[in-house]
Amino acid sequence: MTIPTKEQQQLFIEWCGWEYRRSNPYHFKDNIEAQQRDMAWYHPNSKVGYVNLPTINLDFIFQYAIPKLFATIGEAKAIGILIGWVKSLSKRHSHGYWDLFWAIWGESLRGE
Repeated sequence: MTIPTKEQQQLFIEWCGWEYRRSNPYHFKDNIEAQQRDMAWYHPNSKVGYVNLPTINLDFIFQYAIPKLFATIGEAKAIGILIGWVKSLSKRHSHGYWDLFWAIWGESLRGE
C-alpha cells in the first residue's frame, strides 16, 4: 500500500469530523493576521486543537474513523472491512494502519 497524499489525508480527517477553524470565532474579528494564527484542527469530541493536520495512525483510525464507518455503512459492512484488514495482516507484510486507511477510503471516500 502507498502512503496517501497530504490532500487525501486531509479529506480523510475531514470525513472523520475534524474541521479547520478558529478556536473561538469571535476572537480577533478585525485582525486577519491574528485570525490566521488562531486557526487549528478541531473535532467535536476533542478539547484540543492541532495547528497541523492530526497524525493518522491506528489510534486515530480507531478513535475517529471506525465509529464514523459504522455510522455510515452499518455494522455488518464495517465489521467485514475490519475482518478483511485483520486477515491481510496475517497473510503478508502489511503497512498496518495504511492498509486500514485504504480499506475505509475505498468504502466511504472513493467518490469524493
